[in-house]
Amino acid sequence: MGINLVKLSAWEEPMQRRINDIRANEIAYVRRANALRAVNEALFFFFPAVVSTTTFITFWALGNQLSPDNVFTSITLFNVIRLTMTNFFPKVGTKFDNKLRSAIETISESRISAQRITQFLLLPELRHIDDDGSTSTSPSDPENILELLDASFTWHLLNSLENNFIDQIVRIASKRDDKPHESVSKTINEMSDNFLTSGSKPKNVLKNLNFGLGQKELLAVVGPTSLCMALLRELPLTQGTFKIKHPSSGIPLKIAYASQSPWILAGTIRDNIIFGEQYDEKRFREVVRVCELERDLSLFVKAENELIGEKGVTLSGGQRARVSLARSIYTDADLYVMDDPLSAVDPSVGRSLFENCICRYLSGKPRVLVTHQLQYIKDCDRVLVLEHGKATHYGPVAQVMEADIDKEKDAGKPHKKFLDVLREFAADVDVDAECMETVIDEDIKCVDE
Repeated sequence: MGINLVKLSAWEEPMQRRINDIRANEIAYVRRANALRAVNEALFFFFPAVVSTTTFITFWALGNQLSPDNVFTSITLFNVIRLTMTNFFPKVGTKFDNKLRSAIETISESRISAQRITQFLLLPELRHIDDDGSTSTSPSDPENILELLDASFTWHLLNSLENNFIDQIVRIASKRDDKPHESVSKTINEMSDNFLTSGSKPKNVLKNLNFGLGQKELLAVVGPTSLCMALLRELPLTQGTFKIKHPSSGIPLKIAYASQSPWILAGTIRDNIIFGEQYDEKRFREVVRVCELERDLSLFVKAENELIGEKGVTLSGGQRARVSLARSIYTDADLYVMDDPLSAVDPSVGRSLFENCICRYLSGKPRVLVTHQLQYIKDCDRVLVLEHGKATHYGPVAQVMEADIDKEKDAGKPHKKFLDVLREFAADVDVDAECMETVIDEDIKCVDE
C-alpha cells in the first residue's frame, strides 16, 4: 500500500495507529528479551557464589575436611566452567559480547530463519518445458524457437482484495457511522493483512495466447510484464501448450532477461555486466559500446572498475537500465527477453539502443521486446498486443496495421485508436504526445498486470 494511496484517501491517522500498534507489539517482545538478558546477567554473578557455598557446605556436612588446596582448586574449576558456559549464556558488558554468542539465543533466532527457508524450499518446483507431457516440445514450425498454443497462465493474485478494494472504500465513504475512524481502521487492518497473505484461488492473467517466435525474429509486445514471466516459466501454465526448441538434446534453452526494474549487484561495473561469465575483452567492449555506456565509463575515475551499489557510486535510472541491459546482452543466450528497457533512458539514447543493440547486435538471435513506445514497433518483425490478458492483435506489423475494423462498431474504442497511432508512427507522421498518452492510458495500461 503506497503512501500516495494513503494521502489520497486521508488515511494518515488510521495508518499511524496501525503502525503504532505494530511498534508497541514489537517493543513488548524487546522488553521481554531484555528482561531475560537482565536475569541472565544477575545469575552470571550470583550462581558461582551459590554453587561454591553449597558445594563446600555439602562437602563438610558429609564429614569431609576442608583444606585450602581443595577450596581454591574447586573455585578455579568453577570459574573455568563459568567461562565455558559463557558460550551458552553470555555475560553482558564484557569482552565476550563480541566473541561469544548465546547458543540458546542463537538457536531461537536461527529457528525463524530456518522456517523462512523451509517455506521457500517447500514452494512448488519450477516445471521445465520437458515436464509438460501432454504434447511434444518441438514447435510445429521448424523456423520457430518457441510456440504458444491456446496457452493460459496464472498469477497468484489476491482476488479478494483486488475485487473488493474499491467496494470497501465506497462502502466506508457512504456509511454514516458515529465512529468512522474505527470503521476505517478495521478495513485498513484487514486490507493490510490481505497484502501479507495469499491463498486465494488463482486466476488466469494470460488467456488463450497463440503466437510463435522465429529464430531470428524481433517480437514487440505491447502489454504487461506477465508475458515475460510466462516465457521465463515463472507463471504456471494452466491450459494449452508451450512448445520450445532446445539448442541440442539434453541442453535447456538459455534465456537472458532484462527486467523493467534494474537490479544492481554491489561490486564493480564490470562485475555487474559479466555477472559470473568468463571475461572476454573484445565482447565486453562491444557490449559497452552498443549499450551506450562508453561515455558513462569515461566519467568514472576507475572506468569499468568503479564500485557501484550500496558501498559505491550511485547510478541514475538510465545508467542502471543500461547496465542491466548490458548484463543480459553480454550473456550468449538462445533467447533474449527485454521488459521495457527503453523507458528509463532519453529518447535519443533509446533510439540508439534500439537500433545498435536490439536490432543490429542481436540480429541473429530471437528477441522479445516488451515496450509501450510505439515508435519502435514499425521496425520489429512481429507485434503482439495484449489487452486484459488476451491477444487483440498479432502478426507482422504491416498486417496488423491493415487490420479490417468495423469503423461504426469500433469507433472510439481503445484498440481502434491504437491502430491509428501505430499507422501514424509507421508513416513517420508527427504524433501528438497527448494523443499517444491517451491511447496508452486507455489501451495499454488497462491490461492485468
